[in-house]
Amino acid sequence: MGTMTVEIDGGRDAFAPGERVEGVASWELPEPPSALEVRLFWSTSGRGDEDQETVAVETVPSPAASGWVRFSFQLPPGPYSFSGRLISLAWAIELVAPEESAAGSASIVVGPDRREVRIDGEPAAAPDLTASAT
Repeated sequence: MGTMTVEIDGGRDAFAPGERVEGVASWELPEPPSALEVRLFWSTSGRGDEDQETVAVETVPSPAASGWVRFSFQLPPGPYSFSGRLISLAWAIELVAPEESAAGSASIVVGPDRREVRIDGEPAAAPDLTASAT
């Protein structure tokens, strides 16, 4: 059992469509994996069929048992990250070695103004302006 991590430059977790997401994926495994990939993907969760699509993959050539690699993905125009009562769609970047049970991932939000879209008529989370400082 090893460790795998994905870190996005600047600790960012929210992006606009079309922006570039860059960072470092690192791993420390008991032995060299037969394959190692950094993947950009989205997935849905909630009621109904769960869907997932891998948008881009960067393969790590001849990976050693431990190491790191930089990744750079251009985000597509959509779909936007969204959240609702019945279904949500989330984006993430993951580091995967097929034969390892371990995987590393970082969740990101992709949407206009770098914010998740709210659906089902729910208002977007806004700062509470009614709280007064005492």
